Amino acid sequence: MRGLGTAVFGMVVLAGPALAADLPEAPAPYVPVTSPVSVSQWEGFYTGMHFGWSSDNIDGRTPAGTDFSMSDHGGFSGGGLRGYNWLFGNVVLGLEGDITIHETKTENASVSIGSDYIWDAGVYGRLGYTWGRFMPYVMAGGRVAEIHGHSLAPMTQGDVTRHLGWSVGAGLEVAVFYPIRLRAEYLYTKFGAEDYVFSGGSTEFEPEAQQFRGAIIFALGNGFKDYPESFLTSAGNTWSGFYGGAMISAAMLQDDAEIAGLGSDDASDTSLGTGMFLGANYQFGNVVTGFDADLSLRQGESSATIAGVTLDKEPMWDAHVRGRIGYAWDRYLPYIAGGFAITQVHFQQDGTSSLNVEPAKGWTIGAGVDVAITDHVFGRLEYLHDEFEDVTGDILAGAASFEPSVDTVRAGIAVRLP
Repeated sequence: MRGLGTAVFGMVVLAGPALAADLPEAPAPYVPVTSPVSVSQWEGFYTGMHFGWSSDNIDGRTPAGTDFSMSDHGGFSGGGLRGYNWLFGNVVLGLEGDITIHETKTENASVSIGSDYIWDAGVYGRLGYTWGRFMPYVMAGGRVAEIHGHSLAPMTQGDVTRHLGWSVGAGLEVAVFYPIRLRAEYLYTKFGAEDYVFSGGSTEFEPEAQQFRGAIIFALGNGFKDYPESFLTSAGNTWSGFYGGAMISAAMLQDDAEIAGLGSDDASDTSLGTGMFLGANYQFGNVVTGFDADLSLRQGESSATIAGVTLDKEPMWDAHVRGRIGYAWDRYLPYIAGGFAITQVHFQQDGTSSLNVEPAKGWTIGAGVDVAITDHVFGRLEYLHDEFEDVTGDILAGAASFEPSVDTVRAGIAVRLP
């Protein structure tokens, strides 16, 4: 049969020109020209989260005119970022903004002054050059930081001030597979001098900071047209893939507060928050497993009165890294989740300028449901319960501590990245 087919094919090929000569010419049929739209690894919107190490150094002057300096040994930093890239050949121009939380403290015992680096945020331009999967880049822009300055031994006086400054940095970004990129970068920031009012006078701080950080980037491209219709229309309605989104939350704060030698009391109130989350799912059958990470800024406070002394506590931010497991059912993905939690709180004795800035680590557990809205967008509603270790510090009335417990309801919307 193979030989017969070859012979027939040969006869048709040889006879074709002769037969064509006897037929009138016909216009060639219209054939639309189509080509797949390539998705750029680098151009367009992106979002991500970063984690790393930061340190700061502060040059200052006391109310008496004594110059001093103080530095730390570094600590954890982390936060979120978003930006947009324009691609010109191999040259990438970008605009990016980020917010970063810190766990760094400095002190100088000789002048009895210390500081807490609370958070900073920046907007900057980036210039890079793509070389295959790699993009080295430089960056420069402006930055704002919030720092808590205070007296030492005991820490009974303090003030919180914001500094403006400029930043320069450099890094390397690697396109792992679309839409995921990894990043390593260094950032240096010089802030302007500002005055802190405590201990009966004005103390000047002039900070500088360094950050070494890595990041995971989710490319969002130039819109949903870059992504295939694969979420709701694919076989099995798969939930596999990466995602990123934004959320709002309402929390009930419940704290066991104590002042050494005076007693204890319960403090409870509500807190509102907003933040971002990123994660990844893998589906096999109807079972979906995955992980996600989130960061939220919080607003609200709770108070406790012990032996006539009122303690005010305000949560500043919280973050979670969690594992998840769920069961896919049509457009719905109910799930349970649990993992690591961290928060930072401010607390002080009412009527004084004493302010403590302390982080607390703990665990989280919760449950929720994701609901597919379109091929690329899903909504989320969930409940979390967080338990944290004791937060301790000195106030004018003595040593104080809180043991935070938080119940949170969160709603969010996310883009799924196939």
